[in-house]
Amino acid sequence: MSLEKDLKRKIDECTRQIKAKPNYAEAYYNRGNAYGRLGKYELAIQDFDKVIELKPNFDRAYNNRGNAYYDLRQFDRAIADFDKAIELNPNDANYYVNRGTIYHHVKHYELAIQDFGKVIELVPNFDKAYNKRGNAYFNLGQFEFAIQNFNKAIELNPNDANYYVNRGTAYHYIKQFELAIQDYSKVIELYPNSALAYKNRGWSYYCLRKYQPAIKDCDKAIALNPNYSEAYNNRGCAYYGDGQPEKARRDFEKAYELNPNNTQAKNNIEVCRKALGK
Repeated sequence: MSLEKDLKRKIDECTRQIKAKPNYAEAYYNRGNAYGRLGKYELAIQDFDKVIELKPNFDRAYNNRGNAYYDLRQFDRAIADFDKAIELNPNDANYYVNRGTIYHHVKHYELAIQDFGKVIELVPNFDKAYNKRGNAYFNLGQFEFAIQNFNKAIELNPNDANYYVNRGTAYHYIKQFELAIQDYSKVIELYPNSALAYKNRGWSYYCLRKYQPAIKDCDKAIALNPNYSEAYNNRGCAYYGDGQPEKARRDFEKAYELNPNNTQAKNNIEVCRKALGK
C-alpha cells in the first residue's frame, strides 16, 4: 500500500472514531498528523485546534500545529506554538530545533543560535544542531565560530557531505582556499555527482589563480548540470584569467541566457567585449 493510501485510510479511520466519540482527542491528533503529511496543512491545523481545546496542555499538539503553520509560511503563529510547546515541555530538543529553524529562516540568527545551543545542551551529540548553529554564525559573518561548529558536526558524523560544503564555504570566505578545496574534494569523494562541489572547488582554484584546475572543475559541474548558470560564469572567469577572453565571453553569455538575473554574468560580458574590442 502506498504512503498516500495509507494516510487516507488513517484519516478515514480517525473520522469514524470522531463520529463515534466527538471528544476523542487522540483521533483528532492522529488525523491532524495524517493531514499534515499529505500537505493539507489547513485541515491539520483545524484538528490540532480541537486537540488543544480538549487537552490544553498537550505540548506535541502545539508543536505539530507549529509545523503546519511553518509549512504555510505563517511564521509568527508557528513561533507562538513552539513557544507554548517549550513552556509545557522545556526538555524536548525537537521543539527548540523547530523554533530555531524558523528564527534562522526569518534572519533572527542570534535567537536561532540560542535555540540550537539549547538543543546541544539537551542532546550533546546531535550533529545537525551543530551544523545549524554553524549556519547561523556564518550568516552573522562570524566565520570562525561557524567553522568550530562545522568541525564538531563533522566529528560526530563524518559522512554528511553538507557539513563539508558548509565548512568549505566558510573557509572560502576567510580566504583559506586550500582548506576549502580539501572540503569540497571530500564532498566529491562522498558524492561524485555533486555539481555544487565541483563548481565551488573550481571557484576556490580560481581564487588561487589556478585557472586550468578551475576550468576542469567547471567542465565537470556543467556536465553534471548543463543548466548551471553559476558554473558557466565561474568557468568564464577562469578562461578570462587564463587569457582566453573569447571563450570567457561565450560562457558569460550562456550564464546570462540561463539566468537573466545573473548580473555578474551580464557585467562580465561587457568586460569581455571591451577586452576583445567589440
